[in-house]
Amino acid sequence: MWRLCSGSGKLILRSLPATTPAKDDRWLLPGPRPSALSLYFPAMLNRLLLLALCGSTVLAAAAAPAQPESAVFVDCSDVRRGVFHSHVTLPAAPGPMTFVYPKWIPGEHMADGPIINMAGLKFTGGGKAIAWRRDLVDMFAFHLDIPQGVSSLDINFDFLFSAPVSDSSGPSAFSAGASATAFLSVLSWNQVVLYPKGYDVANLIFAPSLRLPTGWKFGTALPGAKTGRQWNRGPAQGATVELSAHSEAKYRPLPARTVETRARKAACPALP
Repeated sequence: MWRLCSGSGKLILRSLPATTPAKDDRWLLPGPRPSALSLYFPAMLNRLLLLALCGSTVLAAAAAPAQPESAVFVDCSDVRRGVFHSHVTLPAAPGPMTFVYPKWIPGEHMADGPIINMAGLKFTGGGKAIAWRRDLVDMFAFHLDIPQGVSSLDINFDFLFSAPVSDSSGPSAFSAGASATAFLSVLSWNQVVLYPKGYDVANLIFAPSLRLPTGWKFGTALPGAKTGRQWNRGPAQGATVELSAHSEAKYRPLPARTVETRARKAACPALP
């Protein structure tokens, strides 16, 4: 048996005969020695609280709605006219559903998603058009009543680069600004998607693809495969897609690193 003793400002651990009575042990902490029960119950309570917390986390995860997978196809054939044709396909269920256009865009610091550039919005399911109505308060939200038997929804609309974008202080373009000419265009995926309300858009799964104008090249941070004029990317999280702009050009775009290096040299020629 071992005993912890104090004396002369030191703590000493020494061996005692096995016959040393337990009552000779000293309780070195302030206050009376706690009973075994008073030590047991708090520990059990902590374990029960931990189990309850883990159980609630598992139940919340099980109750969370499954993330639907959406296919986004963008036809850039009319980019010279300042138009992107977007086609979004995603699962649906009979009953009321609400779809929203991206409102908060990373780096723009305000709810200024370029919805003013959207035109020709149409919803179809089972080969039939489905009527929609805009929310009376949130202009980025669209309400539908999905008919029975419809399990997939097709959304078609155009994104117009020609739409005027300005505020009281002057031009305010951000991602809605004119980003297409006869020889170059930049596609931001937030311009061409709708998604169901109530989901974490950063974790929604999108499978983006696009059709290039004849003879154009492209550059993007998203890995994918190009066949003819068609470029396809497998499923990816919404945050990954949204932050990966897609540039197309009549002539091959410069690598991003080359563009950055030239910009630095132009701003400060002394830099390497």
